[in-house]
Amino acid sequence: MNLNPARHPTKLLPIHELYADQLLCLKIGYGLYEPDPGEGEDEVHVGDVGYVFHGRFKRLHNVLTPEDGHPAVEPRFRQVERFADLDEGVLSSESVASERLELEAGGCPISGASVGLCVKVSCNADRGASLFTKYRAKVERSPFPDVLKEHFIKHMYTWFSEAQKQRKPVKNLNDLILITGRVMTGDWATIAFSSRSQEHAASFNIKAVTVNASGTLWGRWSENLTLPKRHGPPRPTPIPDGEEPPYDQCIFIETFRAFDRPWYERLKTAITVKRKDGSRAKQLPKEKSISPTVQSELDLKLPSQDDDLADMPVNSIIHIYARGVQPLNLTGSGVCLWSRSLSSL
Repeated sequence: MNLNPARHPTKLLPIHELYADQLLCLKIGYGLYEPDPGEGEDEVHVGDVGYVFHGRFKRLHNVLTPEDGHPAVEPRFRQVERFADLDEGVLSSESVASERLELEAGGCPISGASVGLCVKVSCNADRGASLFTKYRAKVERSPFPDVLKEHFIKHMYTWFSEAQKQRKPVKNLNDLILITGRVMTGDWATIAFSSRSQEHAASFNIKAVTVNASGTLWGRWSENLTLPKRHGPPRPTPIPDGEEPPYDQCIFIETFRAFDRPWYERLKTAITVKRKDGSRAKQLPKEKSISPTVQSELDLKLPSQDDDLADMPVNSIIHIYARGVQPLNLTGSGVCLWSRSLSSL
């Protein structure tokens, strides 16, 4: 993973990872590039255990409901609390600016009364992302995140093994995630800017309706746009103005996951490499048994098990530890634990 893009270029991220990475600065949660759960699938719920597949969350089971035969937490810990809603509109990464343009029937910007309203987003860097929402977004969290995390730690190897037997795309332990919070809305649109495209701007008509084979979609992207973009969900007919939509589209999730100890050993090895001037870099302290209180990642995106830590700048690796993102060795389990929270991601 590229912790310092200006100094250390790395391989290009898949577009759904780039989108999520760019929206971390909002400190709302991990952004799902595909908020729609898919045809015939249930919406994302707090307590879900699963994985992210091309920007869409895929559920394996839920730790708050015992109906699927998997162990669930005690009934007294199955509550979900509602928090203040997020307003509708545009949410963008730091590199993206937005402006509203009123449109006449011919598509030319005018002032005063209009038949449409176009939102233009432009990116001033080689990476960026934007999320459009037509309706407010509802925020829900578990009031017992530590209980859910302890339950996840207890059963994660069993669930990981089951996922692999079912041939799910869960290659590493850290591909398995627990959802402790969610942000749900109605209609949405997502777009990501990258160095792979020559386009650095796009327009979205929030008053228009797009009709295709799957149904009607809210809004319309500017024509001949090659940037990766999405909008949904498809509906048989548009929701009339003034009516509430089903709030079943998940745009952000609060997640918890674990990394196998060998990944942490690689991190320690990379930390201790010599600087170019011959001095040694700061080394992580020796592992200790620490109580299962998991610290947040703040706005930092950690490297994955597949990333080459040896290629990282030493200062960037030290930065992981300096920001208070500390691995925990829980009762000698040999597992590193990390969490993302809606308030601090």
